[in-house]
Amino acid sequence: MRNSVRVDNFLSKVDIRDLLLNIWKICDDSNIDDVEKSILNDIDKIKHEWKLFYDQRFSQILVNNGYIPYMSDAWYYYEEDEILKMQGYKPRDYIFWGSIYNSDGELLEETRYSLIKDLEISHLQKIIEGNWLNNKPFMRKILTDELRTKSRREKLKQLKNIS
Repeated sequence: MRNSVRVDNFLSKVDIRDLLLNIWKICDDSNIDDVEKSILNDIDKIKHEWKLFYDQRFSQILVNNGYIPYMSDAWYYYEEDEILKMQGYKPRDYIFWGSIYNSDGELLEETRYSLIKDLEISHLQKIIEGNWLNNKPFMRKILTDELRTKSRREKLKQLKNIS
């Protein structure tokens, strides 16, 4: 099941023209302007609809609301993270971590989702050192890379404050 927090993140990043023309390849130069304009003019309506039915993919929302035609092809099944990856975003910008415990180890009332890039160093360390990533080498790599990046930045920041 997909989570609803991805909707705002995806819509704030996706390049609609590139998506229609180059990734989904469902438009050509003759009709791209009209389709793109229609989607962008109604983006708030689309966002509202998608948040109501957040388990759907972006393509499904657009097809079901008449913005684009349904065509039986692989593009219809692209997940939003695949699209953002194709548009040059890094996993830290589109993959969410769902936290069920607070920093004291107490169970939260509901899962709190954060982009990988928004996790604090201490949180990343707890995830990596804990048993949260067993059999998840892809997530282990992403979180380890993020921890290294943040640790380097923190050290550079400390060095600048010393001098």
